[in-house]
Amino acid sequence: MTAFPWKAAVRPSQGDAVINPAGWYPQSDGRQRYWDGQKWTGLSAQGISVVTRRTGARRAWLRHHKVLVTIGAVLLLGASLGAVGFGAKADARADLPPVPPAETTDSRRAAAVKSQPEDQAAFLAALVDGRDRYQSTDNELKQELIRRERDRELCSALPGDLEVENWAGVISGLRTSGGGEGVLEVEFGNSLNVRVGNDFLSLDERFIPVVSKPYRNLAELRVGTPIHFSGRFIEDRETCLQGRGWGSRPIKSPHFSFQFSGVK
Repeated sequence: MTAFPWKAAVRPSQGDAVINPAGWYPQSDGRQRYWDGQKWTGLSAQGISVVTRRTGARRAWLRHHKVLVTIGAVLLLGASLGAVGFGAKADARADLPPVPPAETTDSRRAAAVKSQPEDQAAFLAALVDGRDRYQSTDNELKQELIRRERDRELCSALPGDLEVENWAGVISGLRTSGGGEGVLEVEFGNSLNVRVGNDFLSLDERFIPVVSKPYRNLAELRVGTPIHFSGRFIEDRETCLQGRGWGSRPIKSPHFSFQFSGVK
């Protein structure tokens, strides 16, 4: 008798109802034969050995993979919660107003350049042009000619009395003299740092008197504060404007003596 894999005691016959579906079934000789659902056919094929896993080994395999699946699920859940938390933090940060960048002296000086009156802009342009021409050569004789030409251009950019009004700058120095008078330095310019101050040679008439409106205004300010100032450049017979430094310093970092009459 030919045994079926799950109903070994049942053998189909022509009068029997269909017990097993059509398909290939193993035979006693190790081959397989095709059952068409009603009868055996003449089709046969080389048998395929079936290896049955032991119940204990199968349970051990299931336990092992259940552990792996559990670990994977925990990791996936943690990653999901982390992503949700990160998204919540990102959303919370998105609701916060943007933090403006810290204002630096350079940014304040650049802002002062934009608010300069015409004579201050012409003064600064002459300084920058003179600096660039001076640095374009290493011939000291030519550099001296360039410096003198620059000085003439600076005087041409200023009123005849060398007095200016409402120039824009940033406080770079703020202190008192030995007698308590005000000593102020203001810088402006972007690509070139220009300074004006009232303590050149420590001449008392250039200090800001204690009993004056500019002094009271400055008492409420500090270094780095943008201001508008008025006053007069100190004249020099040779260079037109009295300045500080020697060598290339007055060209690369000009600093002029100035008498302040107003600060706001």
